[in-house]
Order: sequence, then structure tokens, then C-alpha cells
Amino acid sequence: MNSAPVYQNPAIKKRAAYRRHRRITPPARYSTSEMRSASLTAEEMSRHTPRRRIRPLLIFGAAYITAWSYLFVATFLGAHPPPAPLFPPAAVLITALLLTPPRRWRIYLVEAFVIQIPILAYLHVPIVWNILGFTPDAIEPLVAVGLLLLFISVPPRFASQREVSVYTACIVIAAIVAATIGSAVNATLGGEPYGTSWRTWFLSDTLANLILAPTILLWIAAGFQGLRARSVWRYAEAVLLFGGLLILSLMAFVIRLQSPATTQALTYLPVPLLLWAAVRFGPRGITSALSLTAILAVPAVASQMGPFASQSTPAPSTLGNVFILQTFLLVIGVPLLFLAALIEERKQTAAALEASEVRFRAAFESAATGMMLVDPTGLILQANRPLIEMLGYSEAELCRHTFLDLTYPDDLKPNLALFQKALHGEVDSYRMETRYRHKAGKLVWGRVSAGVVRDAAGHCLYLVGQLEDITAQKQLEQEREEARASALALSETKAQMDTFLSIASHELKTPLTSLKLSLQWSQRQLRKLLQSRQETAAAAVDDSAAPPDTGLQAAMSQLERTAHQMARLEALVNDLVDVSRIQAGKLKLRPELADLVAIVQEAVSAQREAEPERDISLQHLPGLSVPIPADAGRIEQVVTNYLTNALKYSPADRPVEVGVQLEPEQTRVRVWVRDDGPGLPLPEQERIWERFHRAQGVEVQSGTGVGLGMGLYISRMIVEHHQGQVGVESTPGQGATFWFTLPVPGPAEEVRSSISTT
Repeated sequence: MNSAPVYQNPAIKKRAAYRRHRRITPPARYSTSEMRSASLTAEEMSRHTPRRRIRPLLIFGAAYITAWSYLFVATFLGAHPPPAPLFPPAAVLITALLLTPPRRWRIYLVEAFVIQIPILAYLHVPIVWNILGFTPDAIEPLVAVGLLLLFISVPPRFASQREVSVYTACIVIAAIVAATIGSAVNATLGGEPYGTSWRTWFLSDTLANLILAPTILLWIAAGFQGLRARSVWRYAEAVLLFGGLLILSLMAFVIRLQSPATTQALTYLPVPLLLWAAVRFGPRGITSALSLTAILAVPAVASQMGPFASQSTPAPSTLGNVFILQTFLLVIGVPLLFLAALIEERKQTAAALEASEVRFRAAFESAATGMMLVDPTGLILQANRPLIEMLGYSEAELCRHTFLDLTYPDDLKPNLALFQKALHGEVDSYRMETRYRHKAGKLVWGRVSAGVVRDAAGHCLYLVGQLEDITAQKQLEQEREEARASALALSETKAQMDTFLSIASHELKTPLTSLKLSLQWSQRQLRKLLQSRQETAAAAVDDSAAPPDTGLQAAMSQLERTAHQMARLEALVNDLVDVSRIQAGKLKLRPELADLVAIVQEAVSAQREAEPERDISLQHLPGLSVPIPADAGRIEQVVTNYLTNALKYSPADRPVEVGVQLEPEQTRVRVWVRDDGPGLPLPEQERIWERFHRAQGVEVQSGTGVGLGMGLYISRMIVEHHQGQVGVESTPGQGATFWFTLPVPGPAEEVRSSISTT
């Protein structure tokens, strides 16, 4: 048996990883072909499943035999075969374990062992030695793959520094374990010394697993798609690279030259092309190039050609040549693999950054609100369409200004203070409301949300500002504030007016009472004088000697008219007093048990006497009596108010109807007054009950002029204090019916206690 390892195997996968591998993927993730495969019958699956399982084993067997065949051709067929500088079977076996679930690993291990039996028998290796020698070859891939499963996902893609670092470390650790066990077995069986065997074993396995295994993995992952290129020039570049590498490798490792110095210099001919492969073609390119170089260099050692034959040719120096080749490939290959991973990682980062920039640009341009990028000096770098429309400038014009140039002067200080805090790292973002100047000169209110983008060192690169136009909102707020101020002023005016009415009504009542008393006294005295004159005239003998006193009669008529106006004035003052009492919550009621029908009859009779020329009818059931606890004077005031309004707003030749009736449920009584006046529009039917409100567009038809708009308001408050309701039913042009309802009592005391007396 050679001192180098002639058989190698991959590492063990964790049982948990195996379970994850076997987990059934949800149906939504199946491709069309998988769905079609899932719909196969049991018979069809029985035909397809063995085929799918056997095919990888056949491929592995062919690859494993090919690896051994290359090893034989390149190394073992010479008269004095050297130790294998590169052990391809190890790369094939670890690749197989990285691509299959752990439950099938034993199958590949058994297959590899079976394939090795006739090969090692050809080399006259006893079966016992074969078993002992295969043990470290089986342990090595199990250790490597087991460690890889702990740190990265398998199979690795070699697209990052971390993946390459972890893979290299796991391969080296597994090779150390295998070389330690295998060299001990080899030395025990009488092979090479332990130290020499350990060095060659370790380097040959490490070299195979770091160069050949990644090549196989990456080409399997790429498949036929890996042969496709973006352009013809890419194909031409690949052909030129690998063709040149083939030629230079042959020149460096195969051609025998007489000059040792020239031979040693030729060793480095492939290096520029290997660097080219790493930079331009990534991990797959560099591993393929290194594999080609290694495959050509190994036979050179066995055949004593190239730079590795420049030393002495006896057998002891052959180990030195193998070591030189292994060291050369590792020293050149591993850094280039890291370089390719670094370049690939940066490409992926650049692609991700570009995609992120594309997404950001799309979001930036399609945002519904204004957005801008601002550098640390405040200069606008970029602006989107909504911001352009908001401020009226073009993007080129905006990019010539700082955001402070566009800020309203009164808002500069707080805006600049927050901007400086963001630059110095005190805050990462801020929000504020500020004003900007439109190109047309008007002010635009904006709600600003700014965030800082920093580099790795924490320095500000730029700020992303989002500007929401809130001009309309601010205008509404201003209008609302103005309306609130107006309402407050109106409320104060109303309070002052209420105070004035309260004072004025009481102050007017005192002199009015005095005037009324004086007027009544004057009327009585004038009546006595007229009566005395009339009696004197009747006693005279000659009637012609006492003509009628027309002056006194005229004075009496004037006093009567004055008394009528005085009554109107008194009614107005009384209304003012009632309004002030209602506003102050001091409206007093004196509830007593009274007949509502009698109260209404009294009010109707009073109006008939006041206006005998008007037709006022009263409708109620004969003998109807509705005793209720109420302030009779106040209820009569309500009926009188309804009646005077009906008489005022209906033509003089049209009747006015008054009615009293119990409602069907017998719990309330309704009093209504109907006229044939112009009626009330619907919007006025609610407002007519408000204080000082007078219906617009409704003209007085007869009687005195328009009142102050207090009567219906007072009527509503009186009725509501009696736990009643008021209302109006009207159609414009067809008159109106004003009504109120009052509760019909059970026991009189119970209802009396429910009436408000405040």
C-alpha cells in the first residue's frame, strides 16, 4: 500500500438535518413537474422511485472509478510510483455526501469500499489492510460534512468569505483527523514513516477537497445553465482563458528543459491566468482553472517532468517533489479561492445595492408625498415629482438651492437646530411642521419627516426628507380658530345681552307700572268729568245751552289708544322678563289642579273680546273636562300666544280654529291652533321655537306688526316645564297648525310633584 491515502470519504450529517431534508414541502411550493409527479399512481411510483435512487449511485460509481482511473494513470503506473500528490476519490466521495441526505450516506460508503476492493487487489493489498486503510477515509468526510452542517448550509456555494473560511477550516480539521489515523495504520502495517506519511496524506486530501470538490459542486449546481453566457464575447473570453491556461500549464509542468532556472520560472506561467479566472469568472472559474492545473501537474511529478524533476531523481527526492507540488497548488489556489469569493460577495452586494437603489428610486418617484435627498450642507441632491409640484420649482432649480433657501424666514431657526442635531448624531430622525416659499411667492405649509443615512463610521451621508403638504389643513385650522373666536365673542355678546335684557326688563317694568297706574287714574277722572257734564246737560232746561263737549270726548279716545299701546308695551316687557327668568333658570310655576278645557275657553273668550270681528272657533267633545296639575296662567299664556300668532298671520276674513282632544292612549292631551295663513317652510319649523327667531319670508296678514320672536320660545319653555311637548305641522301656502301636549295625570299629587317649579 502506498503511503498516501488511496481512498477517502465525506463527513457525517446530523440527524436533525436529515429530518429537515426529508420534510415534505407544502403543495403550494411544488413545481408543475413535481405536481405531475405527485399525481402518479402507486404502480408508476414503484417504477420511477428505484430509478431515481439508482441513478445517483450509478453516477457516483462512474465518477469514483474515473477518479481512481486518473490516479492510476497519473501516478501508479510508473516503475517507481510516488505517493499520490492529489487524491481525487476523496473529492468525489465528499461531494456525494454533501449532495445526499444522511440516511443514504452508508450506501455511498459501501459502494466506495466495494469499488476499491478490486483496485487495491490489483495493487496486491490484502483485504484486511484494505479495511483498515478505508477507515480513516470514511471518517474524514463524515467529520468534514458534520462540521459544515453546524455552521453553514450545504452544499456550499463559495460565494462569501465566511463560506470559504468555514469550508477550508472543516476540510483541514477532517484531514488532520484522517491523516493521524491513516498514517498510524500505514506505519503499523510497515509503510512509510509516520511523519512523512502524515504530511503527504494530509496535503493530498486537503488539496483534493479544496480544489476538486468545489469544482464538482459548483458545476453540479450550475448545470447546463452554467455553460450559457451573456454574450459571444464571454464565450470567447472563456475559451481564451482556459486555452491559454492549458498551454501554459503544459509548458510549466510537462515540458522538460535543461536549464533549472528556466524551468523554475516557468512554474509561475499559469498564475496570471489563474488570477484572471478568479477575478472574471468567480469561484466556479477559479476552481475549474485550479483543477485543470492540478490535473496536468500531477502526472509531471510521477513522470519526473517539469520543475518538479529539476532536483535529483532518486526515490528519496520524489517525496520532496510531491511536497513542492502540493505546497505550490495550496499556496496559489487557496488565496485565489478567497479572492474569488470576495469578488463574488462584492458583486452580490453591488447587485443587492443596485436593486435596492432601483426599489428606492421607484418608491421615491412614486411616493404620494414630496421627497428630497439633502447632503450635509443642506443642498438638495434630488427631488421627486410631488415636491416639484408642491413648490413650483423644476428639479434642476431645486438642486441649486439648499432647503434653508426655501424655508420661510420665521421658521429657519427651529429647522436649522434640528438639522444640526441630526448631523451631529444627537438624533437619527426628526419631525416638524414648517412653512416653505412657493416659486409664485405664496406660503406652503409642510409636515417634514427627515431621516439620516450614515456610513459605517457613523458619519452623515445624506438626509431623506419627506414633505407632506398640509396647507389646506392649516387653512382649515385657521378658519376653525377664527370661527371659535367668533363663537366665543358671540357667546360673550349673548351673555351680555342676556344680562342687559334681565336688567332692562326689570328696570322698564317699574316705570311702566307707574305709567299704567297714572293712565288708569286719568281715564277714571276723565270718565267722571264726562259723566258729570252729561248729567248737568240733561238737567238743563234749554238743551241748546249745553252742547256736547267734543274736546273731552277726543281726550278720552286718545287715552284709550294710549292704554292699548301701553298694554302692548306691557306684554313685551313681560316677555322680556320671562326670557330673562328662563335664561337664569328662575321661571316660577304655580301648579294647581285645573281644567285644561276651561283654561283654553278663557283664552279664546279673551281673544274674541279683543278682536270681535275675527272668527275664532273652539272644538272639543261636549262635556269634555281634562283636569291637570298646571299653572293655569302660564298655560293660558301659551294658548293666547298661539292664538295671537294665528290671528296675525292669517287673513282677516279667514277663521282660526282651536281644539282640545285626548290622544288615543289617554295619557296625554293635545291643544292645537290652526290658521289659513302662508304656512312655514320645513327648515323654519324647527327654528321657529328658538329665542328671538322670526320666520323669514312669512308676512303678517292682519293686526299689529312683527314681534320680537320671544313668544313661541317662551311657550316652548313653559310647556317643557310642564313635562309637555310642542310642535308645528305646516305646508307652505296651506296654513299651519301649532300644538302642544301635556301629560294627563293619574293621582293629582303624583303629577303635581313631577312638574318643574324652578
